[in-house]
Amino acid sequence: MKSSVCLLSLALVAVLGVGCSPAAKKARHLERADKFFAASDYDKAEIEYLNVLRFDVDNARAFSQLGVIYAEQGRFGRAVPALLKAQQLNPSNLVTRLKLGRVYLAGGKFKDARTEAEFVLAQQPQDDEAPLLLADTAITSNLVAETKTQLAGLAQQVPPRAAVQVALGRLEMRFRDYKAAEAAFQAALKIDPKSSAAHSALGDLCWIQNDLPRAEAAYKTAAELAPARSTRRMLYAQFKIQNGDAATGRRMLEEITQKTPDYLPAWSALAQIAINEKRYADCDAIVEKMLMRDPWSYDSLFLSGSLQMGKGEKAKAVAAFEKLVKAYPQAAAAYHQLALACLANNEGDKAVSALNQAVSLNADFPDAVILLAGLRLRRGEISPAVIALRQLTQQRPQLFRAQLLLADAYRAQGNLDDALNVYRALAVMFPKNPQPQLLAGLVCVQQRKKDEARAAFFAGAGATR
Repeated sequence: MKSSVCLLSLALVAVLGVGCSPAAKKARHLERADKFFAASDYDKAEIEYLNVLRFDVDNARAFSQLGVIYAEQGRFGRAVPALLKAQQLNPSNLVTRLKLGRVYLAGGKFKDARTEAEFVLAQQPQDDEAPLLLADTAITSNLVAETKTQLAGLAQQVPPRAAVQVALGRLEMRFRDYKAAEAAFQAALKIDPKSSAAHSALGDLCWIQNDLPRAEAAYKTAAELAPARSTRRMLYAQFKIQNGDAATGRRMLEEITQKTPDYLPAWSALAQIAINEKRYADCDAIVEKMLMRDPWSYDSLFLSGSLQMGKGEKAKAVAAFEKLVKAYPQAAAAYHQLALACLANNEGDKAVSALNQAVSLNADFPDAVILLAGLRLRRGEISPAVIALRQLTQQRPQLFRAQLLLADAYRAQGNLDDALNVYRALAVMFPKNPQPQLLAGLVCVQQRKKDEARAAFFAGAGATR
Protein backbone atom coordinates (compact mmCIF):
# COMPACT_ATOMS: atom_id res chain seq x y z
CA MET A 1 0.00 0.00 0.00
CA LYS A 2 2.78 2.40 0.96
CA SER A 3 4.50 1.54 -2.30
CA SER A 4 1.37 2.47 -4.27
CA VAL A 5 1.09 5.80 -2.44
CA CYS A 6 4.73 6.58 -3.21
CA LEU A 7 4.24 5.77 -6.87
CA LEU A 8 1.14 7.98 -6.97
CA SER A 9 3.06 10.83 -5.33
CA LEU A 10 5.84 10.51 -7.87
CA ALA A 11 3.29 10.57 -10.69
CA LEU A 12 1.73 13.75 -9.30
CA VAL A 13 5.14 15.37 -9.09
CA ALA A 14 5.81 14.45 -12.70
CA VAL A 15 2.45 15.72 -13.92
CA LEU A 16 2.03 18.82 -11.80
CA GLY A 17 5.67 19.80 -11.55
CA VAL A 18 5.55 19.79 -7.73
CA GLY A 19 9.03 20.05 -6.38
CA CYS A 20 10.59 20.83 -9.78
CA SER A 21 13.70 22.96 -9.66
CA PRO A 22 13.61 26.44 -11.26
CA ALA A 23 15.89 25.14 -13.99
CA ALA A 24 13.50 22.30 -14.79
CA LYS A 25 10.51 24.65 -14.84
CA LYS A 26 12.37 27.03 -17.13
CA ALA A 27 13.26 24.20 -19.48
CA ARG A 28 9.65 23.03 -19.58
CA HIS A 29 8.33 26.50 -20.37
CA LEU A 30 11.02 26.98 -23.01
CA GLU A 31 10.15 23.70 -24.68
CA ARG A 32 6.45 24.62 -24.78
CA ALA A 33 7.25 28.10 -26.06
CA ASP A 34 9.37 26.77 -28.90
CA LYS A 35 6.62 24.35 -29.94
CA PHE A 36 4.01 27.11 -29.98
CA PHE A 37 6.40 29.40 -31.86
CA ALA A 38 7.11 26.74 -34.49
CA ALA A 39 3.34 26.37 -34.99
CA SER A 40 3.00 30.19 -35.32
CA ASP A 41 0.74 30.21 -32.26
CA TYR A 42 2.31 33.42 -31.08
CA ASP A 43 -0.12 34.28 -28.29
CA LYS A 44 0.63 31.03 -26.43
CA ALA A 45 4.32 31.25 -27.28
CA GLU A 46 4.47 34.75 -25.80
CA ILE A 47 3.01 33.53 -22.50
CA GLU A 48 5.50 30.69 -22.27
CA TYR A 49 8.53 32.85 -23.11
CA LEU A 50 7.42 35.33 -20.44
CA ASN A 51 7.24 32.39 -18.03
CA VAL A 52 10.82 31.52 -18.96
CA LEU A 53 11.88 35.03 -17.94
CA ARG A 54 10.29 34.51 -14.52
CA PHE A 55 12.96 31.90 -13.86
CA ASP A 56 15.79 33.41 -15.91
CA VAL A 57 15.61 37.19 -16.28
CA ASP A 58 18.51 37.23 -18.72
CA ASN A 59 17.45 34.43 -21.03
CA ALA A 60 18.66 35.56 -24.46
CA ARG A 61 16.49 33.13 -26.40
CA ALA A 62 13.30 34.23 -24.67
CA PHE A 63 14.01 37.88 -25.36
CA SER A 64 14.94 37.16 -28.97
CA GLN A 65 11.84 35.10 -29.64
CA LEU A 66 9.58 37.63 -27.93
CA GLY A 67 11.12 40.36 -30.06
CA VAL A 68 10.46 38.34 -33.20
CA ILE A 69 6.87 37.68 -32.12
CA TYR A 70 6.19 41.34 -31.40
CA ALA A 71 7.77 42.41 -34.69
CA GLU A 72 5.77 39.82 -36.65
CA GLN A 73 2.58 41.00 -34.99
CA GLY A 74 3.34 44.67 -35.70
CA ARG A 75 3.78 45.50 -32.02
CA PHE A 76 6.93 47.51 -32.61
CA GLY A 77 6.81 49.38 -29.33
CA ARG A 78 7.35 46.09 -27.53
CA ALA A 79 9.62 44.59 -30.16
CA VAL A 80 12.40 47.16 -29.81
CA PRO A 81 13.22 46.71 -26.10
CA ALA A 82 12.98 42.91 -26.38
CA LEU A 83 15.26 42.79 -29.40
CA LEU A 84 17.74 45.25 -27.91
CA LYS A 85 17.94 43.15 -24.74
CA ALA A 86 18.42 40.02 -26.86
CA GLN A 87 21.16 41.75 -28.85
CA GLN A 88 22.88 42.81 -25.64
CA LEU A 89 22.78 39.25 -24.28
CA ASN A 90 23.80 37.58 -27.55
CA PRO A 91 25.26 40.02 -30.11
CA SER A 92 25.99 37.26 -32.61
CA ASN A 93 22.34 36.20 -33.04
CA LEU A 94 21.73 37.19 -36.67
CA VAL A 95 17.97 36.57 -36.53
CA THR A 96 17.73 39.15 -33.76
CA ARG A 97 19.89 41.63 -35.67
CA LEU A 98 17.84 41.29 -38.86
CA LYS A 99 14.52 41.65 -37.08
CA LEU A 100 15.81 44.67 -35.18
CA GLY A 101 16.94 46.16 -38.49
CA ARG A 102 13.46 45.72 -39.97
CA VAL A 103 11.88 47.34 -36.94
CA TYR A 104 14.32 50.25 -37.20
CA LEU A 105 13.44 50.60 -40.88
CA ALA A 106 9.71 50.68 -40.10
CA GLY A 107 10.39 53.48 -37.64
CA GLY A 108 12.42 55.50 -40.14
CA LYS A 109 15.75 54.85 -38.42
CA PHE A 110 17.59 54.10 -41.66
CA LYS A 111 21.11 54.49 -40.29
CA ASP A 112 20.47 52.03 -37.45
CA ALA A 113 18.78 49.60 -39.82
CA ARG A 114 21.76 49.77 -42.17
CA THR A 115 24.14 49.02 -39.32
CA GLU A 116 22.25 45.81 -38.58
CA ALA A 117 22.20 44.76 -42.25
CA GLU A 118 25.93 45.34 -42.64
CA PHE A 119 26.67 43.41 -39.45
CA VAL A 120 24.74 40.40 -40.72
CA LEU A 121 26.40 40.48 -44.14
CA ALA A 122 29.82 40.70 -42.53
CA GLN A 123 29.07 37.59 -40.48
CA GLN A 124 27.06 35.68 -43.08
CA PRO A 125 27.45 36.96 -46.67
CA GLN A 126 25.02 34.30 -47.92
CA ASP A 127 22.10 35.63 -45.89
CA ASP A 128 18.98 36.26 -48.00
CA GLU A 129 17.27 38.94 -45.92
CA ALA A 130 20.20 41.29 -45.29
CA PRO A 131 20.66 42.44 -48.94
CA LEU A 132 17.00 43.47 -49.09
CA LEU A 133 17.29 45.35 -45.81
CA LEU A 134 20.49 47.03 -46.98
CA ALA A 135 18.85 48.20 -50.22
CA ASP A 136 15.84 49.59 -48.33
CA THR A 137 18.14 51.75 -46.19
CA ALA A 138 19.72 53.44 -49.23
CA ILE A 139 17.74 56.67 -49.13
CA THR A 140 20.28 59.09 -50.61
CA SER A 141 22.04 59.12 -53.97
CA ASN A 142 25.40 58.48 -52.31
CA LEU A 143 24.04 55.54 -50.34
CA VAL A 144 22.38 54.09 -53.44
CA ALA A 145 25.70 54.16 -55.30
CA GLU A 146 27.57 52.72 -52.30
CA THR A 147 25.00 49.96 -51.86
CA LYS A 148 25.09 49.04 -55.54
CA THR A 149 28.82 48.48 -55.21
CA GLN A 150 28.34 46.29 -52.13
CA LEU A 151 25.60 44.25 -53.79
CA ALA A 152 27.58 43.90 -57.04
CA GLY A 153 30.22 42.10 -55.00
CA LEU A 154 27.62 39.80 -53.47
CA ALA A 155 26.21 39.09 -56.93
CA GLN A 156 29.49 37.40 -57.86
CA GLN A 157 29.02 34.74 -55.21
CA VAL A 158 28.28 31.13 -56.15
CA PRO A 159 25.59 29.97 -56.09
CA PRO A 160 23.76 33.14 -57.18
CA ARG A 161 20.99 34.40 -54.91
CA ALA A 162 17.63 35.84 -55.87
CA ALA A 163 17.65 38.26 -52.93
CA VAL A 164 20.75 40.05 -54.21
CA GLN A 165 19.19 40.55 -57.64
CA VAL A 166 15.97 41.85 -56.06
CA ALA A 167 17.96 44.30 -53.97
CA LEU A 168 19.91 45.50 -57.05
CA GLY A 169 16.66 45.92 -58.97
CA ARG A 170 15.13 48.02 -56.22
CA LEU A 171 18.17 50.31 -56.34
CA GLU A 172 17.83 50.65 -60.13
CA MET A 173 14.26 51.80 -59.54
CA ARG A 174 15.57 54.64 -57.38
CA PHE A 175 17.51 55.87 -60.42
CA ARG A 176 14.43 55.31 -62.61
CA ASP A 177 16.35 52.81 -64.72
CA TYR A 178 13.32 50.61 -65.16
CA LYS A 179 14.89 48.46 -67.86
CA ALA A 180 17.78 47.50 -65.58
CA ALA A 181 15.36 46.93 -62.69
CA GLU A 182 13.24 44.59 -64.81
CA ALA A 183 16.34 42.65 -65.85
CA ALA A 184 17.38 42.23 -62.21
CA PHE A 185 13.96 41.04 -61.12
CA GLN A 186 13.76 38.55 -64.00
CA ALA A 187 17.22 37.30 -63.06
CA ALA A 188 15.99 36.80 -59.50
CA LEU A 189 12.96 34.83 -60.70
CA LYS A 190 15.18 32.67 -62.88
CA ILE A 191 17.24 31.80 -59.81
CA ASP A 192 14.16 31.28 -57.61
CA PRO A 193 10.73 31.27 -59.32
CA LYS A 194 9.09 31.13 -55.88
CA SER A 195 10.75 34.26 -54.51
CA SER A 196 7.95 36.31 -52.96
CA ALA A 197 10.30 39.29 -52.72
CA ALA A 198 11.05 39.16 -56.46
CA HIS A 199 7.39 38.94 -57.47
CA SER A 200 6.50 41.80 -55.12
CA ALA A 201 9.31 44.01 -56.45
CA LEU A 202 8.21 43.26 -60.01
CA GLY A 203 4.71 44.32 -58.99
CA ASP A 204 6.07 47.63 -57.72
CA LEU A 205 7.88 48.19 -61.01
CA CYS A 206 4.83 47.40 -63.14
CA TRP A 207 2.60 49.61 -60.99
CA ILE A 208 4.97 52.55 -61.36
CA GLN A 209 4.85 52.06 -65.13
CA ASN A 210 1.04 51.80 -65.01
CA ASP A 211 1.08 48.22 -66.27
CA LEU A 212 -1.73 47.24 -63.92
CA PRO A 213 -2.47 43.70 -65.24
CA ARG A 214 1.16 42.64 -64.81
CA ALA A 215 1.35 44.40 -61.46
CA GLU A 216 -1.70 42.57 -60.17
CA ALA A 217 -0.43 39.20 -61.34
CA ALA A 218 2.92 39.80 -59.64
CA TYR A 219 1.35 41.00 -56.38
CA LYS A 220 -1.04 38.04 -56.35
CA THR A 221 1.81 35.56 -56.71
CA ALA A 222 3.90 37.40 -54.10
CA ALA A 223 1.00 37.26 -51.64
CA GLU A 224 0.43 33.55 -52.23
CA LEU A 225 4.11 32.81 -51.60
CA ALA A 226 4.42 35.10 -48.55
CA PRO A 227 4.08 34.05 -44.88
CA ALA A 228 0.74 34.54 -43.15
CA ARG A 229 1.88 37.73 -41.43
CA SER A 230 3.43 39.62 -44.30
CA THR A 231 3.42 43.11 -45.75
CA ARG A 232 3.33 41.49 -49.20
CA ARG A 233 -0.15 40.15 -48.52
CA MET A 234 -1.10 43.62 -47.34
CA LEU A 235 0.37 45.19 -50.46
CA TYR A 236 -1.80 43.11 -52.75
CA ALA A 237 -4.92 44.17 -50.83
CA GLN A 238 -3.88 47.82 -50.95
CA PHE A 239 -3.23 47.53 -54.69
CA LYS A 240 -6.81 46.34 -55.18
CA ILE A 241 -8.18 49.16 -53.03
CA GLN A 242 -6.20 51.90 -54.77
CA ASN A 243 -7.16 50.65 -58.22
CA GLY A 244 -10.93 50.67 -57.85
CA ASP A 245 -11.67 47.30 -56.25
CA ALA A 246 -12.10 48.37 -52.64
CA ALA A 247 -14.52 45.54 -51.84
CA THR A 248 -12.03 42.84 -52.82
CA GLY A 249 -9.18 44.60 -51.02
CA ARG A 250 -11.24 44.92 -47.86
CA ARG A 251 -12.22 41.26 -48.07
CA MET A 252 -8.55 40.28 -48.38
CA LEU A 253 -7.68 42.26 -45.26
CA GLU A 254 -10.58 40.69 -43.38
CA GLU A 255 -9.33 37.23 -44.36
CA ILE A 256 -5.90 38.12 -43.02
CA THR A 257 -7.40 39.18 -39.67
CA GLN A 258 -9.42 35.96 -39.51
CA LYS A 259 -6.39 33.77 -40.12
CA THR A 260 -3.97 35.83 -38.01
CA PRO A 261 -6.04 37.89 -35.55
CA ASP A 262 -2.85 38.98 -33.78
CA TYR A 263 -1.49 40.76 -36.89
CA LEU A 264 -2.14 44.42 -36.07
CA PRO A 265 -1.15 45.97 -39.45
CA ALA A 266 -4.14 44.29 -41.14
CA TRP A 267 -6.50 45.63 -38.49
CA SER A 268 -4.88 49.02 -38.90
CA ALA A 269 -5.46 48.98 -42.66
CA LEU A 270 -9.13 48.09 -42.13
CA ALA A 271 -9.48 50.92 -39.63
CA GLN A 272 -7.92 53.39 -42.07
CA ILE A 273 -10.37 52.30 -44.77
CA ALA A 274 -13.20 52.89 -42.31
CA ILE A 275 -11.90 56.40 -41.61
CA ASN A 276 -11.60 57.15 -45.33
CA GLU A 277 -15.17 55.96 -45.87
CA LYS A 278 -16.37 57.93 -42.82
CA ARG A 279 -17.49 54.73 -41.06
CA TYR A 280 -16.31 56.05 -37.72
CA ALA A 281 -18.23 53.57 -35.57
CA ASP A 282 -16.55 50.69 -37.43
CA CYS A 283 -13.17 52.30 -36.91
CA ASP A 284 -13.90 52.72 -33.20
CA ALA A 285 -14.70 49.02 -32.93
CA ILE A 286 -11.49 48.00 -34.69
CA VAL A 287 -9.33 50.30 -32.59
CA GLU A 288 -10.94 48.90 -29.45
CA LYS A 289 -9.98 45.36 -30.54
CA MET A 290 -6.43 46.50 -31.20
CA LEU A 291 -6.16 48.20 -27.82
CA MET A 292 -7.45 45.07 -26.07
CA ARG A 293 -4.60 43.12 -27.67
CA ASP A 294 -1.99 45.80 -26.98
CA PRO A 295 -3.03 48.91 -24.99
CA TRP A 296 0.12 50.76 -26.08
CA SER A 297 0.16 49.69 -29.71
CA TYR A 298 1.60 52.45 -31.89
CA ASP A 299 -0.93 51.79 -34.63
CA SER A 300 -3.85 51.89 -32.19
CA LEU A 301 -2.82 55.24 -30.73
CA PHE A 302 -2.05 56.58 -34.20
CA LEU A 303 -5.49 55.55 -35.46
CA SER A 304 -7.16 57.16 -32.47
CA GLY A 305 -5.72 60.49 -33.57
CA SER A 306 -6.55 59.87 -37.23
CA LEU A 307 -10.12 59.01 -36.27
CA GLN A 308 -10.52 62.31 -34.44
CA MET A 309 -9.08 64.14 -37.45
CA GLY A 310 -11.55 62.39 -39.73
CA LYS A 311 -14.44 63.40 -37.49
CA GLY A 312 -13.24 66.99 -37.48
CA GLU A 313 -12.45 66.88 -33.75
CA LYS A 314 -9.19 68.76 -34.16
CA ALA A 315 -8.47 69.49 -30.51
CA LYS A 316 -9.10 65.83 -29.63
CA ALA A 317 -6.80 64.81 -32.46
CA VAL A 318 -4.03 66.99 -31.03
CA ALA A 319 -4.56 65.39 -27.61
CA ALA A 320 -4.46 61.89 -29.14
CA PHE A 321 -1.22 62.53 -30.99
CA GLU A 322 0.29 64.15 -27.90
CA LYS A 323 -0.45 60.88 -26.11
CA LEU A 324 1.25 59.04 -28.97
CA VAL A 325 4.47 61.07 -28.77
CA LYS A 326 4.50 60.68 -25.00
CA ALA A 327 4.33 56.90 -25.41
CA TYR A 328 6.81 56.89 -28.32
CA PRO A 329 9.14 59.85 -27.76
CA GLN A 330 11.64 58.55 -30.34
CA ALA A 331 9.10 58.17 -33.17
CA ALA A 332 9.65 60.94 -35.69
CA ALA A 333 6.48 60.01 -37.61
CA ALA A 334 4.41 60.55 -34.46
CA TYR A 335 5.67 64.13 -34.15
CA HIS A 336 4.91 64.71 -37.83
CA GLN A 337 1.30 63.64 -37.31
CA LEU A 338 1.08 65.82 -34.22
CA ALA A 339 2.26 68.75 -36.32
CA LEU A 340 -0.43 68.11 -38.94
CA ALA A 341 -3.09 68.00 -36.23
CA CYS A 342 -1.75 71.22 -34.68
CA LEU A 343 -1.88 72.97 -38.07
CA ALA A 344 -5.47 71.84 -38.55
CA ASN A 345 -6.24 73.27 -35.11
CA ASN A 346 -4.49 76.59 -35.92
CA GLU A 347 -1.65 75.92 -33.47
CA GLY A 348 1.24 76.96 -35.68
CA ASP A 349 3.87 77.31 -32.96
CA LYS A 350 3.14 73.84 -31.60
CA ALA A 351 3.34 72.47 -35.15
CA VAL A 352 6.78 73.99 -35.69
CA SER A 353 7.96 72.63 -32.36
CA ALA A 354 6.72 69.13 -33.25
CA LEU A 355 8.36 69.26 -36.67
CA ASN A 356 11.65 70.41 -35.20
CA GLN A 357 11.50 67.38 -32.92
CA ALA A 358 10.69 65.08 -35.83
CA VAL A 359 13.63 66.36 -37.88
CA SER A 360 16.00 66.18 -34.91
CA LEU A 361 15.04 62.51 -34.48
CA ASN A 362 15.28 61.74 -38.18
CA ALA A 363 17.05 64.20 -40.45
CA ASP A 364 16.14 61.95 -43.41
CA PHE A 365 12.39 62.49 -43.01
CA PRO A 366 11.31 64.26 -46.22
CA ASP A 367 7.69 64.96 -45.26
CA ALA A 368 8.74 66.61 -42.01
CA VAL A 369 11.58 68.60 -43.62
CA ILE A 370 9.34 69.83 -46.44
CA LEU A 371 6.45 70.77 -44.15
CA LEU A 372 8.77 72.60 -41.74
CA ALA A 373 10.48 74.46 -44.60
CA GLY A 374 7.10 75.49 -45.96
CA LEU A 375 6.06 76.89 -42.59
CA ARG A 376 9.32 78.77 -42.30
CA LEU A 377 8.79 80.32 -45.72
CA ARG A 378 5.36 81.55 -44.67
CA ARG A 379 6.93 83.10 -41.59
CA GLY A 380 9.59 84.82 -43.65
CA GLU A 381 12.36 82.57 -42.30
CA ILE A 382 13.79 82.06 -45.77
CA SER A 383 17.44 81.24 -45.09
CA PRO A 384 16.79 78.28 -42.73
CA ALA A 385 14.27 76.92 -45.25
CA VAL A 386 16.79 77.18 -48.09
CA ILE A 387 19.49 75.42 -46.07
CA ALA A 388 17.22 72.54 -45.09
CA LEU A 389 15.77 72.10 -48.58
CA ARG A 390 19.15 72.33 -50.27
CA GLN A 391 20.51 69.58 -48.02
CA LEU A 392 17.46 67.39 -48.64
CA THR A 393 17.52 67.81 -52.42
CA GLN A 394 21.25 67.13 -52.59
CA GLN A 395 20.62 63.81 -50.88
CA ARG A 396 17.41 63.05 -52.77
CA PRO A 397 17.33 64.92 -56.07
CA GLN A 398 14.26 63.01 -57.24
CA LEU A 399 12.01 64.58 -54.58
CA PHE A 400 9.81 66.73 -56.80
CA ARG A 401 8.00 68.59 -53.98
CA ALA A 402 11.23 69.46 -52.22
CA GLN A 403 12.79 70.79 -55.42
CA LEU A 404 9.75 72.96 -56.17
CA LEU A 405 9.75 74.37 -52.65
CA LEU A 406 13.48 75.08 -52.88
CA ALA A 407 12.84 77.04 -56.08
CA ASP A 408 10.08 78.96 -54.28
CA ALA A 409 12.55 79.78 -51.51
CA TYR A 410 15.11 81.02 -54.02
CA ARG A 411 12.47 83.22 -55.63
CA ALA A 412 11.52 84.57 -52.20
CA GLN A 413 15.20 85.50 -51.77
CA GLY A 414 15.17 87.18 -55.16
CA ASN A 415 17.61 84.55 -56.39
CA LEU A 416 15.94 83.93 -59.74
CA ASP A 417 18.93 82.30 -61.43
CA ASP A 418 19.09 79.50 -58.86
CA ALA A 419 15.31 79.04 -59.06
CA LEU A 420 15.56 78.76 -62.83
CA ASN A 421 18.33 76.18 -62.53
CA VAL A 422 16.12 74.08 -60.27
CA TYR A 423 13.20 74.20 -62.73
CA ARG A 424 15.44 73.27 -65.65
CA ALA A 425 16.93 70.33 -63.75
CA LEU A 426 13.42 69.13 -62.90
CA ALA A 427 12.39 69.41 -66.54
CA VAL A 428 15.20 67.00 -67.42
CA MET A 429 14.34 64.57 -64.62
CA PHE A 430 10.57 64.71 -65.27
CA PRO A 431 10.22 65.37 -69.02
CA LYS A 432 6.51 64.47 -69.07
CA ASN A 433 5.58 66.92 -66.33
CA PRO A 434 4.82 70.40 -67.76
CA GLN A 435 5.05 72.21 -64.42
CA PRO A 436 8.84 72.77 -64.29
CA GLN A 437 8.91 74.25 -67.81
CA LEU A 438 5.93 76.50 -67.16
CA LEU A 439 7.46 77.77 -63.91
CA ALA A 440 10.77 78.30 -65.68
CA GLY A 441 8.90 80.36 -68.24
CA LEU A 442 7.44 82.57 -65.52
CA VAL A 443 10.89 83.18 -64.06
CA CYS A 444 12.19 84.09 -67.51
CA VAL A 445 9.33 86.59 -67.84
CA GLN A 446 10.40 88.14 -64.52
CA GLN A 447 13.93 88.36 -65.91
CA ARG A 448 12.59 89.83 -69.15
CA LYS A 449 14.06 86.97 -71.16
CA LYS A 450 11.25 86.79 -73.69
CA ASP A 451 12.78 84.24 -76.05
CA GLU A 452 13.72 81.87 -73.23
CA ALA A 453 10.27 82.31 -71.68
CA ARG A 454 8.58 81.48 -74.98
CA ALA A 455 10.76 78.37 -75.41
CA ALA A 456 9.95 77.19 -71.88
CA PHE A 457 6.20 77.70 -72.32
CA PHE A 458 6.33 75.88 -75.64
CA ALA A 459 8.23 72.97 -74.07
CA GLY A 460 5.76 72.85 -71.19
CA ALA A 461 2.83 72.72 -73.57
CA GLY A 462 4.54 69.93 -75.49
CA ALA A 463 5.05 67.91 -72.29
CA THR A 464 1.26 67.75 -71.78
CA ARG A 465 0.66 66.05 -75.13
